[in-house]
Amino acid sequence: MLFAGENQLIGRWKSKASEKGNVTGVVFKDSTFEGCVNRKPFVSGVYKMAKDTFSFVDNGCEGKRGVENYLF
Repeated sequence: MLFAGENQLIGRWKSKASEKGNVTGVVFKDSTFEGCVNRKPFVSGVYKMAKDTFSFVDNGCEGKRGVENYLF
């Protein structure tokens, strides 16, 4: 995980293969992200990092906002 500036998370993440062999991956860029399953894109959006809060809006959930809190 790389932090570039106060509100940016940059990196490439990939899961281990599931029981069915599916691999999920996410690429975080400046303030955008792209998600894929088996290297096929399925979601994209924007994200924000602020203190211990990671929030995002993607095109896969009708523009609804998701918020997760993490302690670093």
